[in-house]
Parts: sequence; C-alpha cells; structure tokens
Amino acid sequence: MHAAAYEPDPHTIRSLLAAGERLEERDRDGVTALMYAAALNPHPRVLARLLEAGARVNDRGKDGLTPLMYAAESNTNPRIVEALLAAGADPTLHSEEGKSAYDYAMENDAMRSTTQLAALKRALLPGARPAEPDSRP
Repeated sequence: MHAAAYEPDPHTIRSLLAAGERLEERDRDGVTALMYAAALNPHPRVLARLLEAGARVNDRGKDGLTPLMYAAESNTNPRIVEALLAAGADPTLHSEEGKSAYDYAMENDAMRSTTQLAALKRALLPGARPAEPDSRP
C-alpha cells in the first residue's frame, strides 16, 4: 500500500484494497500510506482515494506528525494541503517538536505565498474555529 501512495493513478489503491491490503498499515517509522501520499504525491486524486477508503486524516506518525504536517513540509503541490483541510485535517495540532502545519509550510518553498499557507496561518489565530475532529476509529 505504501508504494501505491506514490503512484499518480488512484486505481492502484482501489486494486490493492480489493486484494486485501490494509489501509492503515504502518512502516517501521509509523508512517501510513496517507502520510506518504501527503508528503510526496502531488496528485490530489490519490489522496482523495485514500481518504474515501477510510484513511484517518488526523492520524499521527513518528514524532507526532499528521498527514497535513507531512504535506505542508514536503509536498510540491499546495492543493494537497487544501484537500486535507477540506477533509477535516486539524491545522491546530502540533508535532512532538512543537510545530504546527503552518510552521512546516513556512519551510517549504512550494508553499510560500499561497492561499493554503494563509489558511494555515488563519487557523492559528485566537478565536479561529478548529477543524472538526476525525471521528473515524
């Protein structure tokens, strides 16, 4: 499943799930397929397929990073951050290092001067309404 997170075709994920692959399987670092896709796959359809299949949008991996933090830190397509926010990713969460998705986005050249960066910043302002929590088990 982790390798499929890199593919541009979301049908690969559907095929693997039909063959019995586990969506929430973690690698030795505690990273799920959604986290890999969020970090490295610039195709929103792949991310959408994983979320439709039940991947947990606010799950935490190694060091407390969420898929949103992985996307903000590493993805070259700001629309991935946008898709995660639309799916209910909580931008107010912090990693074990104390960083929010906004902090990670500030280190990613692809996120500079984008509306997605501005949305992450607004979410941290006092009185901002946090995203709805992920209610899936």
